[in-house]
Amino acid sequence: MKKRILAAVAALIILIAVPLFSVKNNVPDDLFKLFCSDSKNSHDIINTLAYEYREEYSDEALKAIAIILNSNYKAGKKLKSTNKTDFIKKHGKDNYSKIEKTIDDVKDICITYKDKPAPVPYCYLSGGNSERSAKHPFIKTAACPWDLLNKEYDGSHPDAVSLNSINKLCENGYSYAEALAVYIDGKLEKK
Repeated sequence: MKKRILAAVAALIILIAVPLFSVKNNVPDDLFKLFCSDSKNSHDIINTLAYEYREEYSDEALKAIAIILNSNYKAGKKLKSTNKTDFIKKHGKDNYSKIEKTIDDVKDICITYKDKPAPVPYCYLSGGNSERSAKHPFIKTAACPWDLLNKEYDGSHPDAVSLNSINKLCENGYSYAEALAVYIDGKLEKK
């Protein structure tokens, strides 16, 4: 029994360590291009980031999430959102200011594929990995081992880009661009 527990722990450590070392500092040189943004876009993305916000998210993870949301917005996807008053009641004024600053830092950046904004399927927890598909050829099939260890994991999550795993990568020293590069083959472009 002890050997099985030790083997399971060793397997989990390997699952977590492999993504940490496989992509770090391996972000393509052509990751950024400049496009224009507008104030409505920033406002919509602020409200959507407020909807997706969790206090556990690091600053770099928030930037990565904001870029995913901006990409989805520019690709024409309908975004969920919350209003400022509700957010402040739940998370405080300082955290709302943090969201506004995050959006300001990355408001012009989105993920593109074939020079068009790429709609990125995402969720808080994945089914243990992200998965490339015909509809999303820019998504890499990559492990999200932290999702399996999350107390909210129940086995019924989609194979999409995991916000939890992006956060865990950022907590382990990845920049937002490096964390996104683990799961996305598309380019990060300033749009």
